[in-house]
Amino acid sequence: MTSIQEVFVVTSSGTGHLFPCIELCKHLCFRNYKPTLVHPSSASAALDHHHLIDTIEITAPIRGCPTSITSLQQLGLELEAHLSAAMEWGAWKSNADENKHIPGQIHSIPALPEETHITYQDLTRHHSQPTRTSTGGGPPKPGDQPPWVPLIEGSIALIFNTCDDLEHPFINHLENQIGIPVWGVGPLLPDEYWASIKSHTLIHDLQIRNPKHLSNQSEDKAKQWLDSKTPESVLYVAFGSELSPTKEEYIQLASALEEIGYPFIWVIQNRLLDLGSPILAWPIRGDQIYNAKLVVNYLKIGYLALPSGSPEMVKMDLLNGIRKVMSEEEVRKRAGVLRAKFERGFPATSKGALDDAFKDFVNKNQI
Repeated sequence: MTSIQEVFVVTSSGTGHLFPCIELCKHLCFRNYKPTLVHPSSASAALDHHHLIDTIEITAPIRGCPTSITSLQQLGLELEAHLSAAMEWGAWKSNADENKHIPGQIHSIPALPEETHITYQDLTRHHSQPTRTSTGGGPPKPGDQPPWVPLIEGSIALIFNTCDDLEHPFINHLENQIGIPVWGVGPLLPDEYWASIKSHTLIHDLQIRNPKHLSNQSEDKAKQWLDSKTPESVLYVAFGSELSPTKEEYIQLASALEEIGYPFIWVIQNRLLDLGSPILAWPIRGDQIYNAKLVVNYLKIGYLALPSGSPEMVKMDLLNGIRKVMSEEEVRKRAGVLRAKFERGFPATSKGALDDAFKDFVNKNQI
């Protein structure tokens, strides 16, 4: 009888990190591993305990956690450098030198699709935003080593919350560059999600998690409102938890939404946007630039809200982008094709990575 192998999964307090780590632990349980989720005490309220998953709570951070609004914003900016991991490596390896930036110049990254090449305009967005003064300021400049690279020294493999259907060339590129195995094992979403997408049924947020912030509108009320609208006529507006438009840009957005007249839902807290709808991407900094490239140029399921390279968003850019994303059928069809790939459930490539590649790797490298 073989002993059960233990795996420690360490997460930060953000729900965008916590929930995928919980799902990863469940996948490991089903494959006869014994996972232990290590989490900060601040994440306890959102933690949905699973009877097969052990947990270890870190009751105090390694360094003091300031509570002022300014300090919390600073923490968010510090986290940004870690969100850009894979593509920051690519920018470093492309030997891009910020001092050589000239308008119209394109920095290609060998072995990556041409559609993802970085332009001058991509790197000039929002230079006026606050930087991480405590750590030297801002995300890494083009050509500089990303700050996370020394942190993975000694790692013998990496796994990411993505899959080959979305990012196959990027997974391969990263593996070739760093010389250790890299696997996509996602999207790490609850079983209820995969069941709902297979059956085309609605899934309620309360079915899968305890929301930290309660909305001032119920899901039933939102569904009733959506059912009263024509199919494919409603805009979904949401921004991430770490970066957001400026106050002036919020005014431009509100004015554009008012003028264009489409019904919309504006979600203040970050939520998962289901695949299958075209996206109007509004990249600000960090990994958002590369994610927008993936959505618009590589997957071709959306448009950029700021095509002109202007440092600030203006109302006309938003009006043009909204009209495109709401009217162009080819983009909507491509988004539907991508969604169909996930209607079969958890991606076969991610399942294979956990069932075969990860298992074989652990068996060969166990102590």
